Amino acid sequence: MRKYLQTFLSILLCTLMTLSLSACRDSNAFQASKDSTWGDLCRQFQPEWFNALPAEIQQEYNELLLQETPPGNHGGDTLQPASIVAVVPIEKLDEEPEEEDDEGYLVLERDACDLYGEPSDNIGCIELGLELAVQDKKMDFSAGVASMFEENNCDLALIVALSDTSTKKYLAVHSGTFSLANDIDWIVSSFENLKSKHDYTVQAIVVAKTSQGTLGSEALYVEKTVTTV
Repeated sequence: MRKYLQTFLSILLCTLMTLSLSACRDSNAFQASKDSTWGDLCRQFQPEWFNALPAEIQQEYNELLLQETPPGNHGGDTLQPASIVAVVPIEKLDEEPEEEDDEGYLVLERDACDLYGEPSDNIGCIELGLELAVQDKKMDFSAGVASMFEENNCDLALIVALSDTSTKKYLAVHSGTFSLANDIDWIVSSFENLKSKHDYTVQAIVVAKTSQGTLGSEALYVEKTVTTV
């Protein structure tokens, strides 16, 4: 099951498309405090999307703190490494001469976990993958969620957030809601108007709600700090 999900998600993450996301401007920034939650962040950047989520998922995001790694087995999956990082140069797409530093690089992060029903039956598994194409003043990303269940769909709420690593200010958020069973879906977009040679942190988090209940403390989560070229 996990091998199927890994292969399926890897195919998705091999291709990055360039779409436009709202510009990253400090005037719209969200300064997180130690008590700020993912729910607070969504109400700042994606209020309509957040308010349309199932109540159980809203509650989960209202309880997950922005400045703490969500509880779960991130990095501790006994079946496979939960986080895989691959950094490779981005190939030039034209023949115009460019300095090597302007090419950028790719970063891949993954997390996966099993889903359990009541009392403790394994009812399926999901996997989250995040791929970043880091360039000069822009960062393309692809965030995909694959799910495999024995029956019924799983409702998934995915958030991808960009913050300034030094100031801890959140600059932009992208979100998506999927209902999947033995399938995959994704968000592909860009963070633009970034600073050159500056550190940014990208976080992706998924909360799932099945017919058996909500994932709760086992939210999928990946985080990566990168430097623009």
